[in-house]
Amino acid sequence: ETETETETSRSVVANPWRSTHARLALSKIPKLRLMRDKLVPEIMDDEGFWRAYFALCAPRLAKVEARAAAAVARSRARRANARAAEEQARAMDDEEDAERVRDPNAGLRFTRDADGSTGTAEFRAVGGAEGAAGAAG
Repeated sequence: ETETETETSRSVVANPWRSTHARLALSKIPKLRLMRDKLVPEIMDDEGFWRAYFALCAPRLAKVEARAAAAVARSRARRANARAAEEQARAMDDEEDAERVRDPNAGLRFTRDADGSTGTAEFRAVGGAEGAAGAAG
């Protein structure tokens, strides 16, 4: 990071999006960098330069900033929904685990082969019709 980029990131107070925009604009638009170098600090300070720049660009940037803000809001909403779904799934898992602790054999059915030598165990959903049938048999 150059000294100019550090100054820019400190001087553009409005918001992080504008700070990033200013840094990228200076790196991608040589004429803007030359203009800024001629004006700052002889004619105006850095803060004044960026205030003027964003005021002049406001009509064009308003749509871009609105789209960026909407994208951030959508991303935050998706993350919040994902967290809520994870918490709900975790709560359901905890509830199922608690049910297994209360009755560890619920839904478990053990059967022997015809000769009685080996057996198999099957686990069926707790409280389901098959679990009740298995427990009754």
